[in-house]
Amino acid sequence: MRINKIIPSMYQRRLLLLGCMFALLVLAPAAQVFRLTVVKGETSRERAERKLVTQQWMPTVRGRVLDRHGRVLAFDRATFDIAFDYAVINGDWVYRQAARKARRLEGAKWAELSPEQRDQRIVAAAPEFRDRIEEMWGRVCIAAGVSRSDLNEQLVNVRKQVDLLAARVAEQNRRNREAELREKAARGAEQVIIVETADVRRQLVEEAIPQVVLRGMPESIGFAFMRLAEEDARAEKEGEAPRYPGLKVFNSGRREYPLETMSIEIDRAHFPPPLRSDRPAVVQVQGVGTHLLGWMRDGVTADDIAARNKRREAANFEPPSPDRARYFAADSVGAWGVESGAEDTLRGLRGLQIRHLDTGEVENLVAEPGRDVHLTIDAQLQARMHALFSPSLGLTVVQPWHRPRRREDAPPPRFNEIPLGTPLNGAAVVIDVDSGDVLAMVSHPTFTRSPHGGPAAEIWRDELNLPYLNRAINKSYTPGSIVKPLILSGAATMQRVHPAERIECNGKFYPQLEAGYQCWIFKQYHNTHGPLDGAEAIQHSCNIYFYELGSRLGPRGVWEWYRRFGVGMPPERHWNLGVGQEFAGVVKEAAKTDHREAVLMGIGQGPISWTPLHAADAYATLARAGTRIVPRVRADAPVRTEDLALDRVAVEQALLGLRWSCSREGGTTYRVTYDMPDGSRVQERIFDIPGITVWAKSGTADVAPFRADLNFDGNIEVFDGDHAWCVFLCGDAERPRYAVALVIDHGGSGGRVAGPVATQVIRALMAEGYLPAAEDQRRAGR
Repeated sequence: MRINKIIPSMYQRRLLLLGCMFALLVLAPAAQVFRLTVVKGETSRERAERKLVTQQWMPTVRGRVLDRHGRVLAFDRATFDIAFDYAVINGDWVYRQAARKARRLEGAKWAELSPEQRDQRIVAAAPEFRDRIEEMWGRVCIAAGVSRSDLNEQLVNVRKQVDLLAARVAEQNRRNREAELREKAARGAEQVIIVETADVRRQLVEEAIPQVVLRGMPESIGFAFMRLAEEDARAEKEGEAPRYPGLKVFNSGRREYPLETMSIEIDRAHFPPPLRSDRPAVVQVQGVGTHLLGWMRDGVTADDIAARNKRREAANFEPPSPDRARYFAADSVGAWGVESGAEDTLRGLRGLQIRHLDTGEVENLVAEPGRDVHLTIDAQLQARMHALFSPSLGLTVVQPWHRPRRREDAPPPRFNEIPLGTPLNGAAVVIDVDSGDVLAMVSHPTFTRSPHGGPAAEIWRDELNLPYLNRAINKSYTPGSIVKPLILSGAATMQRVHPAERIECNGKFYPQLEAGYQCWIFKQYHNTHGPLDGAEAIQHSCNIYFYELGSRLGPRGVWEWYRRFGVGMPPERHWNLGVGQEFAGVVKEAAKTDHREAVLMGIGQGPISWTPLHAADAYATLARAGTRIVPRVRADAPVRTEDLALDRVAVEQALLGLRWSCSREGGTTYRVTYDMPDGSRVQERIFDIPGITVWAKSGTADVAPFRADLNFDGNIEVFDGDHAWCVFLCGDAERPRYAVALVIDHGGSGGRVAGPVATQVIRALMAEGYLPAAEDQRRAGR
């Protein structure tokens, strides 16, 4: 239909046309006002407010880590960080200075230039400022005593970190904005749901604050750069160009571990006869407590931020604004051990100066140092126990007496024996029975931190020795015979056996089987133990007795008692020591366990595994007559207890069996026969220390053969060697004071290999004052 039929008057049509033109003139600015005030109002307002406020962050100091006697294990040494504005690092400063010079040279003509012409002028002016920055970096290297290649590498790393963080934040903002638009579209309030990353890109704090390019500079260099910054400040006031644009000097701290290397004197007068000497040995122990303390890492990752947010959510913690504990891209973060587990405690609060440019108001928030963390560990005892694993002492090196005497009719071993002189790895844990405090937790081999803070690359590549692994809490070991006192206590508590009941050892639990389910004495010597009660069965480590208890308990009973002693507990009921990853232990579910597996678990074999800390924890529970105190490493950790309600008579029988094991003939931790260099053989008791009472059990745990080049001839061979356990309680004549678990990887016999090391652990406790020395006993008239 033609418009002249609808509006016949020319005058009216002209009015309509003018009205439409007027509407367009009004609506266009109105739409722009709407877009700026409603659609982008919040963003524009934030930008305007940011331009009226400047923030300057001040560094804080990380808290210390101390041992149970107040010895400092980790602290921040006063050092200085040399930083430059990020615009200087990423080239923006050069561009801004070149643009300013180009505008000044062109004067009024600048407004008439096209964008392309302006860019040409800026590019032409840039070399002067680029050369100035290059010269500045050269002077920085000379003043700091670093190479240009090292400085360049750090500058590249800073740019990479900030760019990566900016990309992640922008992408997250884009996703959040798209989700918001989809929600509006679902309500019919919005149609466009595609958002470009550039539209939500915001300047990061890291892009607006100085970034560290030289970290941990000593005071002399720090003060020198401070003087340079002061000279530049005076020059700028006088209208001169700064020689070090964007230079900032921060008082920082380098994390140091003063007891990482310690010299320990070891008395060898009571060593095994082939190693004995009247002259003490001085061992330089490197990497004392590295697995416990952990280390720091420079540079914040997305995982660090996510983990911190998760911890805050779990604690229902709402951070204040501004969040002075927030992570910046170049921050140092606890990456392992206590440094990681106590990150939120050790990390301090930065200082902050907020300056309002419109009012001149200045707000100052003073930096607050991080809080100290106190451990239950005794650093001196830790170092002394580390020293016992030193190959130079010979205690944890394959020795002739480690190997069993084979019967003439015994079949040859299927795999190679570990060569004599091969260093052996292992772990040891000491728990104070009364408190549950972990006094020492040693994992060997250990290592020292690299200059960059964490392990050197070769530490991670060593797949044979796994030096980065904390064997005490994070390596899976089959327990073997050391669980027999626990099985006796559990079976008696469930009234499956009376401790005084005698069970016949006939050598084979399943007579119809040619192999397997045999007592060790029958397998090695074709002999039997005869009838035994609970204490005697522990003393002689009779397999048949404990096969029978495993059979009587059945899958459900065996599973229940391993769980009650702390094996395979869910995360909320585990130790949660805060020193790194923890292996919870594994015990096969009762519903999936057949009867023969339950029988096998009665002697600590089969589908059951745990760690040295599990072993020490369980024996400490026996020493308390069934009260379990969950071990702890941090002194401020809450004390968690649980009553296992063990049968008292059974506990007494178990402790009696442990006592007989190391004090009566036939006990598996009673004596060792040593091969002397002259070919003779000497027998000595394992635990024979005046005034010290010991309750001990050895164990040999099955482990799969492994492949390695132990002869260093380039040939990879298959070697076999079971893990050697010795777990014991020790104290004065009255009662047990300490629970100790010791394991030697691939050592073989627990008594012959781990036993002699265990007695040196007792002497270490004596040397550090935890047990009375012989002269103390004499003075006390004992």
